[in-house]
Amino acid sequence: MDGCVLKMIENELEINEKISILFLMLDNYNCFDKLFNLYQNYKCDTNINNYIISDFINEITEWEDKFIEALCIVKNYKVLINLGECINNLQLKYLSRETRISYKINLGAKILHKLFDSFTTHDLEIFLNSVYKDIIKDDRLNNINIIELHALYWIHIGYISISSGNGSLGKLLKHLKQQGQYDTPIYIDIEGYVRDNVKKIHFNNFKSHNDTQNNVSNAEKSQNTSDTLSEEDIFIKNGICLIINEVNFPHTEYDSRESSTIDALNLKKTFNGMKFEVELYNDITAGEIIEILNKLNEINTKNYDCLVLCILSHGYPGGFISVDGTEISIDIIEQKICSSAYKNAVKILIVQACQGQNTGLAIDPNNLATDGINKIQPLKRQLTNIDNYKLFFSFMSTMKHHISIRHRTEGSWFIEDVCDVLRSQKTTGKNISIDQWSKEVKKKVQSRRGYIGKGELAGQLPETRDRLAKEVFFPLYDEIKT
Repeated sequence: MDGCVLKMIENELEINEKISILFLMLDNYNCFDKLFNLYQNYKCDTNINNYIISDFINEITEWEDKFIEALCIVKNYKVLINLGECINNLQLKYLSRETRISYKINLGAKILHKLFDSFTTHDLEIFLNSVYKDIIKDDRLNNINIIELHALYWIHIGYISISSGNGSLGKLLKHLKQQGQYDTPIYIDIEGYVRDNVKKIHFNNFKSHNDTQNNVSNAEKSQNTSDTLSEEDIFIKNGICLIINEVNFPHTEYDSRESSTIDALNLKKTFNGMKFEVELYNDITAGEIIEILNKLNEINTKNYDCLVLCILSHGYPGGFISVDGTEISIDIIEQKICSSAYKNAVKILIVQACQGQNTGLAIDPNNLATDGINKIQPLKRQLTNIDNYKLFFSFMSTMKHHISIRHRTEGSWFIEDVCDVLRSQKTTGKNISIDQWSKEVKKKVQSRRGYIGKGELAGQLPETRDRLAKEVFFPLYDEIKT
């Protein structure tokens, strides 16, 4: 095939198809202005032969092979048959391959084509509107529905990149997420493309500094690669949940917390439904708690991407009480779960316990109890590795110095709402983020009212502490049938 044959083929192609094919063939994607000018010339006079692909072939290596591959990807079998190609052989050569593997054409372009091809007209409009909330739109692109032209503009201004070995499509993921496409094959393909390119970037950087970094281990390289994916939202896929449920406090000044078992079972059911591995510990001493948490410092052999620790007990400002009456600071717990083994895992601490004796008086009721007394034991903490403390989120049932309310037979307001909001994903069919979850729980708990003590009408305000730099989403809940 030569340039003359290509021009004959172009005469039979629509402008949209010409640009789609060229987009797949390009070597240099910094060509927005040139291609847009050709497009404008075509729109100004459709009666003359305005060649687009032909004008670029001198800038494209192995253009014949790339043209055939592109025709196969866009499924223009008519042209392929006219060229005498065997469709079955081409399909075996090109279309049997996974999306994230290409033969001659740019892999990033192939993935973008698959994305664009998946859009309905309405989906495309929503997607473009979402992208242009991030960046300033070139006025020339107003009313242009050829998305490859938009993509070349995004490349032109550095919003995305599909350069070989230096591709960056991560910014598109959040827009797909907003359209509910976070579990689609194309989303997974883009996510994999981002991950693969981060690995290439890291490997090249490592090679260039080889003289000074000969002792960097494979594990450290993998760790650094994971850290580089800082722009991407996190979808929890492999979590573990530990529940410490302190009910009976013999030989201490604390009342039993019989209804806490309802909370514990509610949490267990909820996190099991989100495919977490769940471990429930009832009535354990301070020493046993620390021993369990110390084991978290061992190697994370199951590669958990999320650790949830739920503590149900009596409390005091800044801590909680074990069954043997020992005060344990939340700071100590935070130190234990923010271990090197879970450096790159999301760490969530949920605490149902009083944080003082102040009652949140309400103006507007139940057989209610509280979880704590007024004893305070301030503790100091020494940080060892600040990186271990990233990806941390704590959710306290109440503000510091205030009581936390629990129904004597039905469990606590806080844990009930924590679980109800997570299980609501089954109804919505959409993953809920930690931010959305915590805000909804706060809203529900804050709306509750009940009488305690001598008829005081009480309310409660949960409190969060957050070191998450990314949006983190829980797995969908699906009730496990027993």
